[in-house]
Amino acid sequence: VEQVTLELAENYDITYNSLLNDVITALVELEEQRVVINISRLTKIKDYKLMSDTKYTINHDVSCRTEEPDGALLFNPETEAVQVINAIGLVIWQALEYPRTKIEVIDYLMNVCEEVPLQEVTKDVDEFMDTLIAAGFIGEVID
Repeated sequence: VEQVTLELAENYDITYNSLLNDVITALVELEEQRVVINISRLTKIKDYKLMSDTKYTINHDVSCRTEEPDGALLFNPETEAVQVINAIGLVIWQALEYPRTKIEVIDYLMNVCEEVPLQEVTKDVDEFMDTLIAAGFIGEVID
């Protein structure tokens, strides 16, 4: 925040103090719109630096049947595997409709779920995604 505010102040000849609140407001709005990620929260994750930049997405051959309000059933026609997922699993599944890293999924869940400890979300996302990867329901995005 400080660096952005300093650069804007220098480039537009505006005082630092007059810009600071505007920069903070803009960043909060961009985070709410999912344009930027607040990594200060994510750096508190124990294994943050060990998590890769690998992006994952759903296997688009897998069908997902929503079972309100309990979650969903996933069916992989290639392996004929079936996986029952709870409501939070469905949120993760929907988040993975577009390629995301595990860190981005964790950040997304932290914004969606209220008052859930970060370490718990991290552990649960890691385990859930590893289970779905192993079963072929989601996979790595290869550029």
